[in-house]
Amino acid sequence: MRIRKIYSVPASLAFGLAAAAAAPTALAQETRERPGADSRRDTPNPEDIIVTATRRSATVQDVPLSIAAFGGPQLEERKVDDFSNLATIAPGITFLPTLRNASGISIRGVTTASDSTSVDPGVAVYIDDVPTISRGELREEFFDLDRIEILRGPQGTLFGRNVTGGLIAVHTREPSFKPEAKFLLGYGNYDDVRAQAYLTGPITDNLAAKLVLNYHRRDGYQRNLTTGDRYGEDRIFSARAQLLYTPADNVKILAGGGVFLNRGDPFLVGHFGIAQPTIPGYPAFPYGANEVTTSVIGKSRQNNYFGTVEVDIDFDAGSLTSITGYRETNPRDIDYSGLGVSTPVPGLGLLLLNAEEKNRQFSQELRFASRPDRPLRFVGGLFYLSQDREQYQTYETQLGVAARSNVSNLNSYGIFGDLEYDLAKGLTVNVGGRYTRENRNGINKFTRAILFPPPFSPLLTSPFRGSFSAFTPKFSLSYKPSEDITLYGTITKGFKAGGFEATLATCDATNQNCFTAPYPAETAWNYEAGLKAALFDRRVSANISVFRQDYKNLQRQATALDCLCTRVFPLPKGRVQGFESDLSVRPTDWLTLGGSWTYQDSEADFVDPAGAITKIRLPATPKHAVNLNALLQWPIDGFGKISLGGDVTWRSKITFALVATPDPQHIVDRTNAPGIVNLQAAWTSEDEKLRVQLWGRNVLDKEYLVAASDVSILFSGSNTPGNPLFLPAGSLANVAWNPPATYGITLSYQFK
Repeated sequence: MRIRKIYSVPASLAFGLAAAAAAPTALAQETRERPGADSRRDTPNPEDIIVTATRRSATVQDVPLSIAAFGGPQLEERKVDDFSNLATIAPGITFLPTLRNASGISIRGVTTASDSTSVDPGVAVYIDDVPTISRGELREEFFDLDRIEILRGPQGTLFGRNVTGGLIAVHTREPSFKPEAKFLLGYGNYDDVRAQAYLTGPITDNLAAKLVLNYHRRDGYQRNLTTGDRYGEDRIFSARAQLLYTPADNVKILAGGGVFLNRGDPFLVGHFGIAQPTIPGYPAFPYGANEVTTSVIGKSRQNNYFGTVEVDIDFDAGSLTSITGYRETNPRDIDYSGLGVSTPVPGLGLLLLNAEEKNRQFSQELRFASRPDRPLRFVGGLFYLSQDREQYQTYETQLGVAARSNVSNLNSYGIFGDLEYDLAKGLTVNVGGRYTRENRNGINKFTRAILFPPPFSPLLTSPFRGSFSAFTPKFSLSYKPSEDITLYGTITKGFKAGGFEATLATCDATNQNCFTAPYPAETAWNYEAGLKAALFDRRVSANISVFRQDYKNLQRQATALDCLCTRVFPLPKGRVQGFESDLSVRPTDWLTLGGSWTYQDSEADFVDPAGAITKIRLPATPKHAVNLNALLQWPIDGFGKISLGGDVTWRSKITFALVATPDPQHIVDRTNAPGIVNLQAAWTSEDEKLRVQLWGRNVLDKEYLVAASDVSILFSGSNTPGNPLFLPAGSLANVAWNPPATYGITLSYQFK
């Protein structure tokens, strides 16, 4: 089955041309601020960040949601330039690196459940209001960030696609009619070289452009004990360009596109470690942090392409917005040791994996937002998304080659609305809803038994087709007793469509007529109450939210023997409850202190093959996550400004396995983040054109596990106790560690 190509005239472009043609009749209208306006505008407090989480511009303190936001200058000061760094400072986020082209993010116990093309993420990532298509896009790097917004809990009444865990919205800076340029050069240990450029300015009186270039290379920090070389190198190049056209004061057309290219090793590669060091032929746990033992390096490649057209038109009644997006990803990992084994596995030889994907996505969102200064306000819209995804994997051992492939086509339709009404001064009621329908079809091809018993069984073909739909409501009440305090309570339902796993198939006696049964849709009810306060002339801001999120058919993953892959195992019931809090204090103009503390208590029902139910903790959901940070800034007349900053993060232990038998204790004991310290020092010239920054991440070189998978099951299929190759559950694991201490210097120059 060949992937169905998507050809479409961008709806936003046609919409924008029509708006431009009609612009002369609207020139006399008053210019109004549009939702999504530049968040770097002047605010009463420089620490206030303007966000558009409710599709209306407001400060974080005024939005009655559990939200965290970081402005571009904040992220630059703290040397956050990708999603893995963001997770170290953002409360309640866990970053899950696996392969270079497949990472995940966990919020409130929800993450991407599988690497299958027919499985959707529970945490969505939007870049300039367009949803990403695959986990490989979490490798993106940014140089022109305006802000990042992190919304916790189910979303759908305001954003394009429904999710259950949360949403991360990345907003880059729009082109400016004021000429501006910025250039950056950086160097760090492990030969970390970075060169970036940002240019923007007018072309005509109503047309502006922006160009962003990024080059980043770094040698690997993993040491290969077999070859003696470094492992895990990065070679990244990305470019993005945008045009901003304003044919009238009330019309804005923003069009752009870009490319992201990555070449390197198929990182993360872990290594074997065992709990019983007496087993012959296998070393004791661990080799050492960031040491691998694979004799085969392999290659990794990723090509991402994207384009967006956004049109905004202001009317007397409100604003009409159209967003058309196209995204394409082509990740490929070639000839890498999937288990990181330096020597052949008895009976198997050296296990090699080849993985390749081809992903295409078209999305269209059309929404209308009423004027924000009315007692009755509403947002309503339509959303459409089409995905074509292909995935191919082969496994090579001395027994032969096994394979699996997935071809999946998705069409998602949504209609959403959100209404606010001011019942009295400071008291607002909010009601919203969304109806979603998703149609999915495709074909799975796979070898049923990859390892045992040999020889490999024939390649099986299993088609699938199905639809999933749901209505998800939202109810919220907020009260502002003063301009500086917001109280709110909300009840929201989230939905994530079911899917079809490549290996969950039934076949007839001939192994030719197969059918892939669907697993059910995931739903979540979120109950939340919160307090936001900005006190003492907004020098102190404090936010806390208390929540309970109940899940049904929670889609989580575990390693499956028959495909040597991750597979979705829906949990009938699950829940996460706790609180999220953050505090920022500016006792003086030159000192800012901050901190956050997230507590999560998780529990779920795991059903084993015999039908027995066991209570388990949800993987990748730490009970405690704490971050403390400080920033000192001293302006010196005739010299410039000195900045000193730093933060420290603690995270309690987590689990990785989704089984009734918990991870071995020697694994769990190594998962807590034991005080990860990041430091920065910078000098900025008096005219703010030149900046030099010294930075260090994990400067104390602390170590903890970021990934672990029990692979003992690979041997339990044909071995029995007494066999010298038999490995009991939990005795053999593939593990990977956090990055070691990294440090460097960056030099940037800008003019405005």
